[in-house]
Amino acid sequence: MQWDTVVLGGGPSGAMAAYYLANGGAKVLVLERDNLPRFKLCSGVLTGYSQDLAADVLGSDLGGAVIGSTEQTIVSWGAGEFTLQHNLLRFVDRARFDAALLEAAHDAGASIMPGCRVQGSVRTPSGWTVTYLPDGEGPHAVRTARVIEARGSEAPLSRTLQRHQLYGLGVEIRVPYVGPNQ
Repeated sequence: MQWDTVVLGGGPSGAMAAYYLANGGAKVLVLERDNLPRFKLCSGVLTGYSQDLAADVLGSDLGGAVIGSTEQTIVSWGAGEFTLQHNLLRFVDRARFDAALLEAAHDAGASIMPGCRVQGSVRTPSGWTVTYLPDGEGPHAVRTARVIEARGSEAPLSRTLQRHQLYGLGVEIRVPYVGPNQ
């Protein structure tokens, strides 16, 4: 089958991209390495802008995934520090949040394939060929007009396409957690 877009990675970025493309009528395939639902410890904090984007898809309760929020953020570096008083950040259960976003993408028409390891993406004159391994099967290949790399900055395609040097910056941010048991 020819796809308009193949999304590599079914986390929040990949699921949101799949949702918006499929909702607009595109034929979208999401290839996710892990079987779902998956436990994901990192990145369970959403900023105001991220919350707004997710709320467009999941509603204001973010698919029932919200587990807490903040009342302040303390930012410190070197010898300096400042405190922001706000209710800007919300903590989400990543397994529930990711599952809700992928379900929304599926409901919009995207095909979701969990348990698939991407072997490679090759640019061709007519688009891309993506090769992947579903759990317990041999290699499969799909053709697509576009590839969205949503597996993070260390993913092979991201490293191939990087044209600039990345620099790190160290800032400590302390966010007091306000959850249902606090």
